[in-house]
Amino acid sequence: MIMASDGTPAMATSEESEEIKKIKKVQSFFRGWLCRRRWKQIVAEYISSPHAENMRKRNSLVFRMVESEEEYVEQLQLLVSCFLRPFKMAASSQKPPCTHDEVSSIFLNSETLMFLHQIFLKGLTARMESWPTLVL
Repeated sequence: MIMASDGTPAMATSEESEEIKKIKKVQSFFRGWLCRRRWKQIVAEYISSPHAENMRKRNSLVFRMVESEEEYVEQLQLLVSCFLRPFKMAASSQKPPCTHDEVSSIFLNSETLMFLHQIFLKGLTARMESWPTLVL
């Protein structure tokens, strides 16, 4: 039997390494718990910070802007498909309710506006795919 310097029996090397493994495992769990607890504190502090509030407001405004643009494009498509094109066709008929000039002056740049806003919406939607959406 191997004796330690204080007169007690010393553990064999394999028993010692098993004890060290157990101690390291407990230490690892404890450190993980401390990290998770600290992380929760950091998140709680950030959530109540002015920066987080500004980010929530910014995200809300951006998402509202995208929704508004989608609605606007839908309304422009409705205007062009349900009104402008039928009026243009009617202006070409034998008994037109209005002339081509009148249709042009009423609807002015509706098709161009629709086209430009569709492009803008596609770009906006593409940008929103990579937008940070962390909800706090």
